[in-house]
Amino acid sequence: DNQLLYVLIFSIFFFLIGFIDDIYTIKPFPKLILQIFCSFSVWLFCNDLHFNLLEKIFFNNFPGEIIIIMGLLITAVWISGVTNAINWTDGLDGLASGVSIIILINLFFIFLTLNEIQLANYSIVLAGSCYGFFLQNYKPAKIIMGDGGSYFLGFNLASLCLIASNKFFIQYPSERFLSLLPLFLLIIPIVDMSLVIFTRIRNLKSPFYPDRNHLHHKLLKKGFSYKKTLI
Repeated sequence: DNQLLYVLIFSIFFFLIGFIDDIYTIKPFPKLILQIFCSFSVWLFCNDLHFNLLEKIFFNNFPGEIIIIMGLLITAVWISGVTNAINWTDGLDGLASGVSIIILINLFFIFLTLNEIQLANYSIVLAGSCYGFFLQNYKPAKIIMGDGGSYFLGFNLASLCLIASNKFFIQYPSERFLSLLPLFLLIIPIVDMSLVIFTRIRNLKSPFYPDRNHLHHKLLKKGFSYKKTLI
């Protein structure tokens, strides 16, 4: 299946961006540019990674060129945004892999419902891989995923949720709300990232400025144990 092949190929590109950053440390802005460039390439090569639902709802009456440009921009923001959101959850041992397991299991059942067996198999294989990693990453961590691992997972989650949304829209065009459900699987990482960026900007700091304002940091500050915060 071409769509799955493209997801695999570009997930390797995103992994390499993170892996090089792990070794040599790339500054945030050049790293973001690389992610956006890869996201543009994804949009160019894979029709299933377009925001078809939003284009039909909000831009259907616009000229064709506007629809193309807006679709490209929204897709790039979605893929790079979700990739970084998953990366930012990797601030607690087992958190990024644990969140990914939950989302991927949900995607497995969604793809089964849509009779997309290859995508269902791919989702459950990723979930199993994350579980194996989680057992070794649980505190005290014996291994860590680094930016390479979190970018790989982030891109896969962004892509699979978008593909699931598009498949829903194709099979059930009248059920627009159902078509949005796969995207809402990522609501907690996205809201966490959005609030952190807003707080940094409000405090006149760079959106890339590292701090301890993430949800898991706030739960730890409230007195939750590591295990309860993770759950």
